[in-house]
Amino acid sequence: MIGAFAGLVGATLTLWPLPGRTDAGRADPPRQLTYIGSYPFHQGKAGLKEPSGLTLDPVSGGFLTVSDDSRHVFRTDDAGKVTGVLPKIDGLSDPEGIALAPGTGRRLILAEEDAAIFAVDAAPPYTVQRRALLEIPGSDMLRDALGGDPGRLGPEGITVDPVTGTVWVVNERAPRLLVELSPGLDEIRAVTALTSELGFVSRDVADARLDVSGLAHDRRRGGIWMSSDTGKCLFFWPRRGGPAHRFDLLWQDGEDIRRIDNAEGVTLNAAGDRLFVVSDDGKDSRFFVYGID
Repeated sequence: MIGAFAGLVGATLTLWPLPGRTDAGRADPPRQLTYIGSYPFHQGKAGLKEPSGLTLDPVSGGFLTVSDDSRHVFRTDDAGKVTGVLPKIDGLSDPEGIALAPGTGRRLILAEEDAAIFAVDAAPPYTVQRRALLEIPGSDMLRDALGGDPGRLGPEGITVDPVTGTVWVVNERAPRLLVELSPGLDEIRAVTALTSELGFVSRDVADARLDVSGLAHDRRRGGIWMSSDTGKCLFFWPRRGGPAHRFDLLWQDGEDIRRIDNAEGVTLNAAGDRLFVVSDDGKDSRFFVYGID
């Protein structure tokens, strides 16, 4: 057993939730994560140098990701190798997250610097619609949660419910906020503060520095996965209420057990039994695979 959160069984690394932070009566939470493997993810020649968001790509059967320093969307296979680079998106800067709108296949790309969502059509001529978060009806709730200071808005992750089309965006920290938007991005419906009282805590970093980077909707378990860079962990938050479940992000490097540095994007496969995490760690960036039980 490694700490209170992981154990080795043969070559299998199993990650357990933080004790005392479960509420099985309110949702169907994951019991554990099992580390399966990882692959290098920094690919300078292809332009993927600062990987951020991650989502499944139903066209290729692989994944879509973005890089902080690029206006492109990248296709990768299930080993993290770039298989295609999609057309440059005019006006996009500092992309941090990516998700797909159900039905239309539009790519929703979250830009932190502009605090905006770029909705890009799936087919030529790849029409782009830009929606600034603070200009969407209902943004008064978001302004209030930011204490009236728009400079505190630094969105990092985005995900979509593939059935209802509901969109969620997360503000990184100070304050950590989960923002719920309508499928058409024409209304902010709710803003939730991701507080320590809701289980967003880490043994390694103070509350003021704990962040949330990536988002992934989990339809099977009725919740949302959230990666944390500074916390070096994943949170699973049941949408029906109750505290978050925390999993320290560990991986096996030869004989060594390490923690993931700079975890960013997170997504699940369609069956909901595999979870994928990417790190933005320069030339040491990696693509990690976990089983979910």
